[in-house]
Amino acid sequence: MSLSAIPPRTHFFHAQAIGAGGRITRPFDELLEVQAATALPIGGGQGSSRVENFRFKNILSFRSADAHVTGSQSKDGKSFATLAAVAIEDLNIMDVITAKRIVSRITSHHGIDDTEPSITPLGSRFEGLRIAGCELEIELDTHFPPPRDTYQGFKKENARLTESKGLIVTTLVKQIDRGKKSCNELKISGNVIEVPHFGRIYLAQFLLTSYSRRLVMLRADLGCPVSGTLDVGDAQGNGTTYP
Repeated sequence: MSLSAIPPRTHFFHAQAIGAGGRITRPFDELLEVQAATALPIGGGQGSSRVENFRFKNILSFRSADAHVTGSQSKDGKSFATLAAVAIEDLNIMDVITAKRIVSRITSHHGIDDTEPSITPLGSRFEGLRIAGCELEIELDTHFPPPRDTYQGFKKENARLTESKGLIVTTLVKQIDRGKKSCNELKISGNVIEVPHFGRIYLAQFLLTSYSRRLVMLRADLGCPVSGTLDVGDAQGNGTTYP
C-alpha cells in the first residue's frame, strides 16, 4: 500500500439498539421480526425507531418500544462518543412476564489516543417487573468507574470470569429480591429465573470485548407448551480508532 493510500486517523462507529425479536418453534414455527431496531452508519450520526401497540399473536406484546443511537466526534476532534439505547413499556410475555418499563443503555467514550474505550451501561434498569405474579426488585450493577469502564480494567477486577476468543459473558444483576411474597415456585440462581411449565429467563446479560459492550436486558427460553426464544432490550455500542 502506498503512503497516499493510508487513511488519516479516523474512528469507525458501531452501535445498534433492538426493542424485541425472536423465534417460536412450537406449537408453530415462526420468526418474530425484529421490532424497533436501528443502527449507526460507520461514520457516525444518529438513528431512531419507534413501534407502538405491538402484538405477536398471544405471545408477546408491548405498548411502545423506542430505540435510539448516536455517534459523534468532539468539537476539538480529540474524542468520539457513542450511545445505544432502547426502552420498552408495558411488556407482556404470555401473561407470565410483565414489566412497566425496561431500559437498556450503553454509552462509550474513546479518546483518539486511548488504547481502549470507556464504556458503561449506566441508566439501564427494570421497572415494575413481575414474573408469574411475583413482583421482583432487580438490583443492577451499572456503575463502572475507571478503570472498570475499560475491558482490561474489568477483566483484572473479575479474574474469575472466563474469557473465550476475546469475549467475556456475564450479567449486571447483583441481587433479585422476591419482595413480600415468597414466590417459592420460582427457582432463582444468579440472573437466571426458572418458571415451571414456562421456561428459563435470563436478566441483564452483559457481553464484553476490548472495543464493545452488549446488553440484553431480558431473554426468555420458552419450554412447554410454547417453545422458542425471545429477546427484549438489546443494546450494543463500541467503536474503533484506526490506524
